[in-house]
Amino acid sequence: MGLRLVAHYYEPVEALVARSVIEAAGMLAILQNYEWLSVMPYHVGPLGGYRLVVSEFDLDDAVALLRDVRDDLEGESLEVRASLVDRLASPVWGFLAGGAPIPMRGCRWKKTP
Repeated sequence: MGLRLVAHYYEPVEALVARSVIEAAGMLAILQNYEWLSVMPYHVGPLGGYRLVVSEFDLDDAVALLRDVRDDLEGESLEVRASLVDRLASPVWGFLAGGAPIPMRGCRWKKTP
């Protein structure tokens, strides 16, 4: 019995919400790369994002649960926004922080009509 990948996310908010949904249903969920990407968020692309894994026994239930939740959230989405100033300032702040690009953006849930 091993761990199986349920989903992967590029936004930590989405990954944490998905993990909490699975754990609320009584299943053990592990969010791989969370600690690593908390320290170095600019590696989210090369590391493949946040990987949500569950035991092989719970795989089918976890996938069905996430699909149900996604279907219930029709009309809602996570909006990632960054202004032109943020995009232009990101390399400068990254250089000052030691040469690492720092993403400057905000996230919020929005309801679409």
